Amino acid sequence: MLDRGIYTLSEVRRYTKVPTQTLRNWFMPPSDRTDHRPVFRSQWDRVDGDFAVSFLNLIEAHVASLFRDKGIKSRDIRRAHEILKSRWKIEHPFAHADLRTDGKAIILASGDDSDLLIDVIRNQMLFENAKPYLDRIVYGASKMAESWSIATGVQINPRISFGAPTISHGGISTRIVANQFLANGQDAHLVAGLFRITPQSVINAYQFEQYMLN
Repeated sequence: MLDRGIYTLSEVRRYTKVPTQTLRNWFMPPSDRTDHRPVFRSQWDRVDGDFAVSFLNLIEAHVASLFRDKGIKSRDIRRAHEILKSRWKIEHPFAHADLRTDGKAIILASGDDSDLLIDVIRNQMLFENAKPYLDRIVYGASKMAESWSIATGVQINPRISFGAPTISHGGISTRIVANQFLANGQDAHLVAGLFRITPQSVINAYQFEQYMLN
């Protein structure tokens, strides 16, 4: 489980900036809404009523929010996810490296030709270069997301520090570094020496944690 990351919806909200109610609708809609199935299913079962999601679930929520910001309608986001999962046999399609959007449609790269794209909703071939904007997500050999460069010098990797945000080079929790920065008179050089990292890494950690408070 630890290699897959474990996140509460509150943490997902902090990292993605998606409103809590939207996340609840995506992952756990009201039981009386039989016509409103979850868009994403958590990899983890409930434990004593507690609900948590995995790193891939976190990435899918992040990508869905990016699609929405690009102008993709909610119903098309849901349909695209369902189609990709069933027709293309991709368990977590929004965490897959081949997913793209041109602001009008959600599309999947086909084969080795990145210019040959398939409109997921209409199932038509599109001969246009839809430049990917998800370059902050790092994908592995399986083409599934492995880490997320959530901010400058900060990453989320389910295999490091239990999936908490860490400094990109060093794997140290941003919260620990930020707390030490405040406890030591905001002396970035002093804290950098304590953790054997660069002063800029200290500043990156502090700025990230401050942003997460908003």
